Amino acid sequence: MRRYALLIALSCALTLGAAALQGSPDDLAPNTVAVTIDGREHRFTGPMAGSVTDIGNGLARIIIALRDDAGGVMLQLSADVPAVMKWDELHLDTRYFDISMVYKSRDLQFLIVPTLQMARHRGGRHRESGNAEKGGSSRRAPEWRALDRDERIARGRGIVREESLEGSVLFLVQRTVTESGMTEFRGTFSGVAVIPGEGKARRRVVIRDGKYRVGVRGR
Repeated sequence: MRRYALLIALSCALTLGAAALQGSPDDLAPNTVAVTIDGREHRFTGPMAGSVTDIGNGLARIIIALRDDAGGVMLQLSADVPAVMKWDELHLDTRYFDISMVYKSRDLQFLIVPTLQMARHRGGRHRESGNAEKGGSSRRAPEWRALDRDERIARGRGIVREESLEGSVLFLVQRTVTESGMTEFRGTFSGVAVIPGEGKARRRVVIRDGKYRVGVRGR
C-alpha cells in the first residue's frame, strides 16, 4: 500500500515538475510573485527581494523572499547551488538539490525540504577504539566524507532522512536577467507539501503555477 502511495506521489510530482517549465514570469510586473496554493490563487506585490550569498565549500545560497504584512503571508524559496552556477539558468528539484520552500499564512503553514539530505561534516573528528599502546583510541574524519551522493545512498552512510516530510517535493526553474542596469531573478516553481491532517493522517498541499519576477539586491 505504501509503495502504491509513493508511486502516486511520484507521478503527481513529475506532472508538477513539467508544469514548472510552463508559463512565463516575463509577463509579470517587477517584484511580483503569483502562485496557486491548495487551490487558492495568490498574487503578491509587497516587499520582496532576491539575494545570493557565498556560503563556502564552493556553494552559493539563492533566496527569494517576500512578506505581505497586510495579508499575513511570508514566503521564501532558497537553493544551495555550486557557486559557479549561481547566475546560470537553473533546473532544480528536491530529489537532487538542496532547495526549500517556507510558507506561512494565517490559516496554512508548511515547509518543503529534501526528504533525503547529505550530512555535512562540521570539522570535528570521530573517536574510535584503537591499540592500547597508542593511547587506546584514535581520531579520524568519517569515511563518508569521501563518498559521492550515489555511494552514500547505496551504503546508507552520511545521509539524513526527513521521514515526516516523505512525499513532499519542490521544483524550481530560474534564470537571471539584466536589463537597463537592473538584475532580476525570473522563475517558476511547483510542488507538494505534506502537513499534519486529522489524527495521525497527513494531508498533501499542492503548489502549482508559481511564477516570480524579483529584483536582486547588491547586483
